Amino acid sequence: DSPHPNSCVKALCGRGLLRILGGSPYLTALDYITACRLKLDETILTVKSYVPWNQRGLLVKVLQEEGQKILQKKPSPKGSSAFRQKKGAGLNGFLTKEGDAFGVHQLASLLTELDPSDEASQILCADALYQLDRVEEAHRILLVALSRNPQRSPILARLVLLQLKKGFLYDGTQLLKKVIQIGDTSCLLLIMDIFKDEDRKLMQTHCHSRAMTILKNKQGDTYIKEAIAYLSFAIIASG
Repeated sequence: DSPHPNSCVKALCGRGLLRILGGSPYLTALDYITACRLKLDETILTVKSYVPWNQRGLLVKVLQEEGQKILQKKPSPKGSSAFRQKKGAGLNGFLTKEGDAFGVHQLASLLTELDPSDEASQILCADALYQLDRVEEAHRILLVALSRNPQRSPILARLVLLQLKKGFLYDGTQLLKKVIQIGDTSCLLLIMDIFKDEDRKLMQTHCHSRAMTILKNKQGDTYIKEAIAYLSFAIIASG
C-alpha cells in the first residue's frame, strides 16, 4: 500500500487542474501522473467526484496530448550531462524513458477508466505498453479500438508495426494495404516518434522490399501507385 495519504492525491489533482487554467499543460500532466503512481484508484475517484463536468473534457484532452508528447521524447544520450542529471533526479526512475512510459501508462489507465470507449485514450495506453515491451497487451487494445472504427489509419499503422515486430509479415502487409487504400499514408508521420529505432528500421526494410518486389514483378499504374506508397512509408520510417 502507498504510504501517501489520499489528501496528497486530491491536492495533486486540484493543483493540476489549476495549472491548466494557468497555461501549464505539461505540469498538469506531471501532477496527474504523480497522483496515478501514488494511488491510481484514489485518483480515478477524485476526478470522478471533484472535477466538474464542464472542465473534465478539457482535462482529458490535455492529459491525452501531453501523454503523447512525453512518449515521443527521445532519451538523452547516456554520456550527456542531461542524462547524468536525470539519472539521479527521478522519482523511482520517472525521468528515464521506461519510467516515462510507465507513468503515461498509469495516466492512460485513468483516462480509459473515465471513458473506456475513448479512442485517443486507448491509443495512448497502447503506445505506453508498446514502449514497455508489453506488445501483446498493446495489440489487444488496438484491436478493440479498431473494432469500433475499422478505417482508422493511426490504429492500422500501429498494428502494422506490431505484426512486423512479431514476425507476421503477411498480416502486416495486409494491414499496410488497408492504409494505402484509405489514402492516409501521412498518418505515419505523427506516430514515428513513438516507435523504437529498431522497429522503425524493420518497417523501413519491409516497405522498401515490398516496393521493389512490386516494381520488378507487376506492371500498370495501379501497381506503380502501390509501390510509391510503400516507398513513402519506407522514407517516413527512415526518419
